Amino acid sequence: MPKGVDGEGSPRAPPSGRSGTVPRVRPGTGFWVRAIWSVARRPSLWPTAVVQSVRLAGPGWWRHRPYVPVPDPGYLRFRIETQYGPAPGKDRMNPRDLVTYLEWCRSVAPGAPRLRRPRG
Repeated sequence: MPKGVDGEGSPRAPPSGRSGTVPRVRPGTGFWVRAIWSVARRPSLWPTAVVQSVRLAGPGWWRHRPYVPVPDPGYLRFRIETQYGPAPGKDRMNPRDLVTYLEWCRSVAPGAPRLRRPRG
């Protein structure tokens, strides 16, 4: 596997000329409270949120605290970095993005209603 593809040893430029690695940003409690509230206000997304939570949870999530299906931290870091960049800043993370993601998951799920193209 080429260097950097698996996340090991990938070269990164230090931020602002400082030595070290690019800081990793994790969503804080405030983000998750706002994100959960955004989903809670949309009952049509609840089944999709439950399905995605279980799908994205780390293996054996039921054996470890917290005993809820939370996303694997490595996967969550990867998704945040691919969406917002290597050092996004917590102010750029928007709970609306979670709602948009769940709406997309619902739209591509097997059996989801599909939009018909007009004939003509």
